[in-house]
Amino acid sequence: MTIKPNCLLTGAIVLASMSVCLISNDAFAATPSASKKETSPATEVHAKGTSLAAKKDYQAAIAEFDKAIALDPKDVAPYLERAICYMYLNNYTKVIEDCKFVIENGKAHKKEQREAMMIAAGASNMSKNYAAGLDYSTKALAIEPSALIYADRAVSNKELGKLSDALADCEQAIKMDSKRGGFYVLRAAIYEQMAMADRKKAKTLATDLVKKSTAIETPLSCYCRTATTPQMRTAYSASDVRNTPALLGSLRISAGNSLNWIVSC
Repeated sequence: MTIKPNCLLTGAIVLASMSVCLISNDAFAATPSASKKETSPATEVHAKGTSLAAKKDYQAAIAEFDKAIALDPKDVAPYLERAICYMYLNNYTKVIEDCKFVIENGKAHKKEQREAMMIAAGASNMSKNYAAGLDYSTKALAIEPSALIYADRAVSNKELGKLSDALADCEQAIKMDSKRGGFYVLRAAIYEQMAMADRKKAKTLATDLVKKSTAIETPLSCYCRTATTPQMRTAYSASDVRNTPALLGSLRISAGNSLNWIVSC
């Protein structure tokens, strides 16, 4: 089987917590020739569906895959190709249905199983079922790791609030494929979400400790945040502190070039 879905979900681009799925135009390659696989009515119809899908006539392609499945319901190939067509048409329920069939019935075809899991992870993330996306990605990685699957799982973890896990997956994706710009966009989004969570925590701690300080009339040192990476130094900028009235504090740059954010009540 020669399908090569290149499905990159928020692992490629993150916009307002919205997953974006990019499937390459070469997702549908030519089906095996008659010399490699005995010609039958099912394979002929399947080949016609693949040809239509390659021309982006997805509805017509789905109709041909339907026929191929009716003629040979045990062949997982048309299910997987039909799932890709449904992905292009944003029909994520149908995508997952076809992928589940391949996962459950393609145990002798690990490559197809892994592709189905990757596509199902993408469809799950696109439909905001991030727990399912996480499960599918983890299972796909167990078969064979890839940068795209790590990116898919990073998306799921990010949206589930598991930011440390999301960052670890994104770093692994970048390590495996450092030339995909979308991975860096995703990492930036994870850093931003981590910064927002820390700013919220800082405000809560500052407010609580100001109240305690007022009650016992004793100055308290209430929060300290050290960021040693360039990304986090950007996230915790001086302007963020100056523009946050709830934080009474000072910003200091240490000799070690790390950013120490100390809020004194």
